[in-house]
Amino acid sequence: MLTADPITAHVAGGTAGAGIKIEATTAGLLSRLRYTLTGVNMLTLSKSRGQSSLVSGEGQLDADINGLLHSAASIPGALNGSLRFAIKNGDLDAQNPGPLSRFSSLSVSGSLARGILTTPNLSLAGNLSVNGYGTLNLNTQSLDYQLNVKMP
Repeated sequence: MLTADPITAHVAGGTAGAGIKIEATTAGLLSRLRYTLTGVNMLTLSKSRGQSSLVSGEGQLDADINGLLHSAASIPGALNGSLRFAIKNGDLDAQNPGPLSRFSSLSVSGSLARGILTTPNLSLAGNLSVNGYGTLNLNTQSLDYQLNVKMP
């Protein structure tokens, strides 16, 4: 069994935390990853990752993912867990900010089952208001999402 918990670091003005547990069984590798980000400057993080689209605001992430892994090819379909993500007081386009790109909150949470992330509550609150729900299928690399957009 391999366990690394807790792992902590300072990232983009905030804090990252993680915990990893991997156990070899006759059925495969039983794995769990917990990961958190708290108080992260999203613009700093976006720039450090070399992203072409820059998002600003203060970000939070809480992910708890587990699965029984048989091979690299089986990884997406073996993943289960939960995810919560939020950014407050930000801009969707930090390079070219404008009234429609500013927001007070952007959040989503969901559950991951057999490689399919189901998110019932995407929400963007600002001059542009967006609510949505749907699925992200890691197995087929497809997105099925419904969005309701309200503009001023």
